[in-house]
Amino acid sequence: MINYSAADEDFSNTETFNYSENRLISIVESDSDSTDEYSTTFQYTNDKLVRVEFLDLNELVEYVTLDYNSNGLLTNFTTFLFDVDGENVATNSIKTYDNSNISLELNRDDFSSQTEFIGNIEYVIINGNISETSSDISDNTESYQYDTKNSTFKNIFDMETIILIMDTSENGLEIYGSTNNVTQRTNVQSDFPYMETTGYTYNESDYSNTAMYYIDGELEDNIEFIY
Repeated sequence: MINYSAADEDFSNTETFNYSENRLISIVESDSDSTDEYSTTFQYTNDKLVRVEFLDLNELVEYVTLDYNSNGLLTNFTTFLFDVDGENVATNSIKTYDNSNISLELNRDDFSSQTEFIGNIEYVIINGNISETSSDISDNTESYQYDTKNSTFKNIFDMETIILIMDTSENGLEIYGSTNNVTQRTNVQSDFPYMETTGYTYNESDYSNTAMYYIDGELEDNIEFIY
C-alpha cells in the first residue's frame, strides 16, 4: 500500500496493491474526498501477462491486450480506449529491442484495426530502470535518476512490462523503477518544463519507508509505503 498526503491541503489518496505470490493482480485507488474507487486489474495465461483492465467506478474505460512470439518475447500490445470524443479508439504498439533498450511504433484507428502511423517512443533502460524516454509524437524528452536502494516494485513478476503499459495508457498510474526508486524526473523538451524530485527514508531491508515528493522544489506530497 502507498499513502499520499497532500502537503498544502487536507487531502490524501491510497493505492492498494493485491498479489498472488509475486504476481500483481490488482491496484485499487481511493481518496479521502469520496468513497469512489478506481482499479487496475492484471490477467495472466501460461506465465504471461495477457490483459490489463482499467475500471472507473467498476466501469471498464480502457483495456490492453498483449501478444508474444514463440520465444516468449512481447512483440506488441494494443490499448483499447472507450469514448474518446464519442468514438472508441485503439492504439497498437509494436515493440522492438536494442539490447536492453526498447522502441515502440504506435499505430492507431478503431477497435477492429490500427493502420494510421502516429509516431515512435524510445526508452533507454539502465539497470532495469527507464533512464530516458523520447517521443516524436510530442517532441518531449524525459530523463530519470534513481537511488541505489530497492524499488518498492522490485521482484514483482514482469514489472518491466507493467511499467511500460502504465506509461502508454490513458488511465495508467505513474509507476517507475523496477529495480531502484526514482529520485528525479525531468522534462527537458517541453513548453512546460518541470523537475520532480523525491527524497526517501528506508527500512532495514533497504526498501523505501517514507518519501517527500517535490515539483520544481515545492513540496507536493508526503508518502508512506506499507508492505
